[in-house]
Amino acid sequence: MKRIIITVVSTIIVVSIILLSNYIYLSSFIDVKVYKVRKARIISSVSSNGRVEEIDREEIHVETPARINKVMVDVGDQVRAGQELIELELGDLELQLKQARTRLEIEKLNYVNMLNGSNTRLIGEGEYVQEVWNEYPEYAGNTAEVYQKRIEIAQLEVEKLEQKLKQQPRILKSPIDGIVTAVNVRKGSITNSLEPVITISNVKNLQVVANVSEYYISKIKEGQKVEIRGEAFKNNCYNGIVKKISPIAKQLITGQNSETIVEIFVDVLNEDSELKPGYSAEIKIITEEKGDALLIPYEAITQDEDNQDMVYVVRNNRAYKRKIVTGAELETEIEVVKGIKEGEKVILNPSKEIRSGTKVRAFLDN
Repeated sequence: MKRIIITVVSTIIVVSIILLSNYIYLSSFIDVKVYKVRKARIISSVSSNGRVEEIDREEIHVETPARINKVMVDVGDQVRAGQELIELELGDLELQLKQARTRLEIEKLNYVNMLNGSNTRLIGEGEYVQEVWNEYPEYAGNTAEVYQKRIEIAQLEVEKLEQKLKQQPRILKSPIDGIVTAVNVRKGSITNSLEPVITISNVKNLQVVANVSEYYISKIKEGQKVEIRGEAFKNNCYNGIVKKISPIAKQLITGQNSETIVEIFVDVLNEDSELKPGYSAEIKIITEEKGDALLIPYEAITQDEDNQDMVYVVRNNRAYKRKIVTGAELETEIEVVKGIKEGEKVILNPSKEIRSGTKVRAFLDN
């Protein structure tokens, strides 16, 4: 009986020693959550808002005020290059030219009469000579040169009006194939040089003009793919490509706020009749795309004494410091381009107790 008691006590002591040893051993470990480094396909993008516009749009202006005699098209009409659009009444301009030519002949006749000593003069000519003297004092007292100056002025006026008539055809024609998107005149109205009389657009060749913040413009490159969506065409996603980036930045003022932005121009590759000029659009520019990027959560990254990005990798129940180089930034994860391998386990939210060589007990989080 005594031997049995001794055996039991001995067993209890041995078990206690083992348990205590295990406890002491395990208590020297720090429990950590780890993430297994994985490969995945990533897409980095920059989003912005813009507006659908025509790439080919021609605004037809009339530089000299003229009366509209006939409007031959309406908004929405399909037109061909060379098709007649508007007929101008150039009678006023032609009358001005006729009067200018008459005045030139009179000035020449006055000069001849002056040279011949004739007393034939136009009414009010003395006042006109005085006006020329006032405007060109270098001719004061020299009547012959004044008459020559009058001829020169009249000749310039004739040439100016002739040039206007030459540059302004009576019939305005479409310079391109397209659709009439604006008509700003009607029969009998007078043209305004600051406003186009008519606008022709090629609605089969569209682009999106968007503003990108200066903070992201360095990521944008010509040739990058673009996804185009919008409220007016919810069921469609159009494909595009960055065609051009403005060489200058500008200030965009909204209310009390201002932002420095750069305009970009995106060609639409698969437009259809549902996409119309003037629509607002939401674009997503694909700045980077990889099929086998190494990803870890942001919580795994910390900085060393040199402020360099690093992680703790767990191997054989110990933590080891590893410097890393990061790449594309995603919503919850970040790409690591150098420093770790697929399948390695990195510690999430490492505490200050963790050092290189620290014993850890890892619990997989993914």
